[in-house]
Amino acid sequence: TKTLNGLTDHVFAVAFNTEGTHVAAGGYDGMVAVWKVADASVVKMFSASPGYTPPAPPVDPKKK
Repeated sequence: TKTLNGLTDHVFAVAFNTEGTHVAAGGYDGMVAVWKVADASVVKMFSASPGYTPPAPPVDPKKK
C-alpha cells in the first residue's frame, strides 16, 4: 500500500494510463496530480483554470 500525496481535499476522479505506470487524480481543491505508481512520486501538478467550479460532492442518501 502506498499513499499518494499532493492533493489537499477529497478526490472526485482517478485514472490510470494504459500501461498502469501512472495514475492521475482530480480533487476538490482544484488540483490534478499525476504520480508514478512504482514509487508514488509526484510527476506533475496542474491547477484549475480561473473560475473553476468543482463538481457537487456526492449526496449520502442515508443522511437527511
